[in-house]
Formats: sequence, structure tokens, C-alpha cells
Amino acid sequence: MNYIKWSSYFIFIILLYFNILEQCNMEVISPKFCESDDMEGLIRWYSDVYKFVKSNEDLNKRLTELEGEIKRLNRKLEHQEEHINGEIVIQRRMDGSENFYRVWEDYKHGFGNQSREFFIGLQRLHKLTNSRRFELWVVMEDFDDVRRYAKYDNFVVASEKENYKLQSLGQYEGTAGDSLTYHLGYSFTTKDRDNDVDQGNNCAQLYVGAWWYKSCHACNLNGEYLRGSTTLYGRGVIWNAFRALYYSLKFVELSIRPKLF
Repeated sequence: MNYIKWSSYFIFIILLYFNILEQCNMEVISPKFCESDDMEGLIRWYSDVYKFVKSNEDLNKRLTELEGEIKRLNRKLEHQEEHINGEIVIQRRMDGSENFYRVWEDYKHGFGNQSREFFIGLQRLHKLTNSRRFELWVVMEDFDDVRRYAKYDNFVVASEKENYKLQSLGQYEGTAGDSLTYHLGYSFTTKDRDNDVDQGNNCAQLYVGAWWYKSCHACNLNGEYLRGSTTLYGRGVIWNAFRALYYSLKFVELSIRPKLF
């Protein structure tokens, strides 16, 4: 292994280490992984390579071993639900198995099963969307298996001091129609924290959900899971521009993706 090749490995490992460490600090990678033996092992490997490069001892053998360790680590990272540079799912509705009519602290920290129904947490959303530019993708499906999407190219959630206000959305494109821009600039409201501008009502209580309510909503993706047509105005998993306010959607998934260009 020549100087150029082992130097490249050394640089790669340094960048990998600091990138993963940064993502751990921002809680993008699962805390379980960041506190695991794998993360401790990565730190040891970085330290070992640094020492070997400094002393120039037995580089070929050790770097070959490290190459295998890096491949193993990459395989583990690929199976992280929230990975470093790709799509991060932040909310999902699919079967009504999870209760979304929750208090502020639940929405702040997140809840549910990430392989099924869940919400990632407002604090993590704030950290993520203020770390770089992200697109928001909203994919939805009704009970006739018609699927639509909405994309916003600059999604930002403000801090808790600003009640996790929907700070930015950017430009819309898609097939579902734009039902989210109505909520732009408004704070998040839960049943125990009324931050909407509807006089005399808490929109979260009125529509049995939690959202960036104005007075009150054009979409309500954390609303009740009511399975299609309903007589309850605005009370379901709602996207008004797609199936209006008397229809609760079958499936919704929100995800963010790094905006590269």
C-alpha cells in the first residue's frame, strides 16, 4: 500500500469520524448507536490510525484491518433509519395504532415506533432543519389507493422559544395541492399548549390533533385516524387540497432530504 493510498485512508477515517460525531451531537443518528460499542470502536480505530501514521509502523497490515472494520461500520450505518446524508422520515400514519392526541412534551421529544407510526420530535426537527437546507416531502394515499405528494424546498422549524414555529417552507411542487403554506409562520399547538390564533378555541382540542394551527387548519396530519369519509369536519388525517375536510387519509409519510442544489 503506497503513501497516497494509506494517506487517503487516513483522511477518509478522519472525515468519517468527525462527520458521525457531529451527527451524534445533533441526534440525527440513533442515540443507541452513538452510545454503543460500535461508536467506541470507531474512536479506537481513529486513534490507532493516527498513532500508526505518526510512527509509520506496520501501516500496510493495520490499514488492511481497518479497511475491513470501516466496511463493517458502513453496513451498520446503512441500516440506521436516520442516516447521515439521505432521507430522514419524520412522521408516519398508516393504521391508527399510535395515539397522536398527545401533550407538548411528547411532541417535543417524539414518540411511537419508527418502523410503523411515529413522530420524530420537534426538538430534533429544529436541530436538523437548522443544520443545513432540507426539502420536506409529504406522501399521502387515500383508501382508493390513490397516491399524491407535496414537496417544499426549504423546510425550517424554529426553536422551542418560538414554540417550534413553522419558519420556512420554500417553494411548493407536487400532485396533492398545497395545503401546508396556510400554516407558514405559525406556532405548534397541542391540547395542553394553545399557541394558535383562533379566538376562544384550542385548535388541537377542537380537531383532536397537534399541528402548526392557524385558525385552524388546511391540513391536520396528526389528527385522528378515522379511515376515509367521515361526518366529523376537519377531524381526521386531513389534506384539504387532496380529499377535503371530511376525509381521513389512509397513509401519510413526512420525510426530509438534504437540498443539494
